[in-house]
Amino acid sequence: MPAAAHAAPKDVTGTVSAPPAAAPAAVPGPTPAAPEVPRLPTVEGWVLRDAAKGSALIESRRGLFEVFAGDNIPGVGRVDAIRKQDGRWVVVTSKGLIVAR
Repeated sequence: MPAAAHAAPKDVTGTVSAPPAAAPAAVPGPTPAAPEVPRLPTVEGWVLRDAAKGSALIESRRGLFEVFAGDNIPGVGRVDAIRKQDGRWVVVTSKGLIVAR
């Protein structure tokens, strides 16, 4: 008996398709300008005196207040963040920025 007659049938388990044709490389166009981010207004009547380790010392006619992110400031609202912006420390609140003058 010939050897080819005893070969086991091959099971078909799926198909292999040809790889997709490579799409032509997209030519990069001019980069769109970043959208202008509106600046928050400066809160009047408040001044930032110092900032360090997540806290800030701010002053108004009512006196000095030490605040942290999440604190409420009378008449100003919640402190959203204390961070450096453009190389200067700022206190970001729901009504605007408290900055050093």
